[in-house]
Amino acid sequence: MEFSYTLSGATPRMRDMQLGEQSDVAGVPLIAGTAALAGPIKASTTAAVDTIGVQINVPADSYQTAQNADGTENASVAKVIISPDAVYKTLLSGGSSSDTALATYTETTGDATGITATFASLSANFDEGTIHCTEGANKGISRRIASIAANAATVTVAFPNDIAAGDTFIVVPYAPDTALQYVQLTSDLTQLDASVAVDTDNANFRVLEMKLDGTDNSYAYVIAVDHLYGQG
Repeated sequence: MEFSYTLSGATPRMRDMQLGEQSDVAGVPLIAGTAALAGPIKASTTAAVDTIGVQINVPADSYQTAQNADGTENASVAKVIISPDAVYKTLLSGGSSSDTALATYTETTGDATGITATFASLSANFDEGTIHCTEGANKGISRRIASIAANAATVTVAFPNDIAAGDTFIVVPYAPDTALQYVQLTSDLTQLDASVAVDTDNANFRVLEMKLDGTDNSYAYVIAVDHLYGQG
């Protein structure tokens, strides 16, 4: 995750925080540590209750609890953006590992109404998500998916041009400004796993907007829903 902006337009607030576990990847969301821990810990792929912020650097020192023999600092300290209204840009990954390309879906039949795109296979995970045309007369245009059935995605607002056999699309499970859509993070916690269905009941991150392009350069902008210092 990479800081993009705050909803208020204010400069993001940052703090140096002593961590409660090893966390050596920048862009990882941190949550409040539980009892007896030294400080914040990493979120998980499916939960980020009591989010504190996003770690933006790699600590100079590894996490440890024992003293150093030479008396030097032994705490692991990271710089963390703690603004509750901070919005983060994150790559949409096509799997549980970061930097996995999104799948390409190729239209098999064509539709002169611009309402239905049909593919050889399409998971119901993307119902109420977004379909984006990457090649064809509708290239660069996105629509929210109203329903998925028999490997076909139906949209409410038609694409402006006919959907032709051979047109290609990417499909993601999110639609901005939709209630009860929470993301799943990739295994290193820095990107979104856009291959899985949205979580409808977990406090995590919500998609505010998306910049969709190709299979390896499409992004979502997300905000923490359950923040220790703000909303939630």
